Amino acid sequence: MKTKLILFSALFLLCSAHEAHSQFTITIPKVPVIKKEKATPAENKSIRGQESPQSSTEQQNPSVAATRQSGNDCSSMATIDKARVEHFSENIKITIDQARAYTVGRNWFVRDFNDSRNEYLWAAISPSRRKEFSDRLENLYPCVEPLINELAVVAKKNLPTFKPTGFTIRNPAEEALMRGQVNDLSKAKVLKIGLGSTTWSIEKNSLDIPTRRYKHGLVWANYPEYDDGYCRIIWVNILQDYAGGGTWGDSYGMFIKSEPAGC
Repeated sequence: MKTKLILFSALFLLCSAHEAHSQFTITIPKVPVIKKEKATPAENKSIRGQESPQSSTEQQNPSVAATRQSGNDCSSMATIDKARVEHFSENIKITIDQARAYTVGRNWFVRDFNDSRNEYLWAAISPSRRKEFSDRLENLYPCVEPLINELAVVAKKNLPTFKPTGFTIRNPAEEALMRGQVNDLSKAKVLKIGLGSTTWSIEKNSLDIPTRRYKHGLVWANYPEYDDGYCRIIWVNILQDYAGGGTWGDSYGMFIKSEPAGC
């Protein structure tokens, strides 16, 4: 019995060895792992944003290039600031178009926006006014500076031809009232003073009752101390308040506005 058990075990081991040798061995190739290289600090900078060559716009307009170099990106500012820049830009463009379209004989050069004046025209022609405008806009000013520079070029060409026409009516008493409304007239040389008409224009209220009447007047003066080099047309009206019963009060002057003009 013991002998049979030994023979059986030997036969089992022999068969197992033969079976193992008869099997195929399959080798699975290893997939190479791609190693990610760490970018150097210089490469990281190029990934975030590479330096771009100067655009043709910047080459043609140095002000635009200066704006970008100063770090003021006008295209990615806050919404409220972008709205302000768009507002100023639109008004400046209107001023440029009107200044460019001016023809001799028109009794206005550009329209007013606030406080009976056009601050963009003043900023374009006067260094001191430009500084005031720039200080008020602060970091937004570089975004509109190219338009201010364009307006300055147009004004330099056409503003010298803007001079008063008409207003040839002379009245010493009313001229004295007009002079009294211009507090710095002593610094100027008066080139012309006069009224636009001898007749009155009547102003009425909603009930069609007269409230006052007026005549348009102007003073054309040269101020040599001003830094813009232009003269002034100073608009001053003569008024009389309605006193009732078809009568009017005493005449008085009212300053309207002052605007730059040719000399």
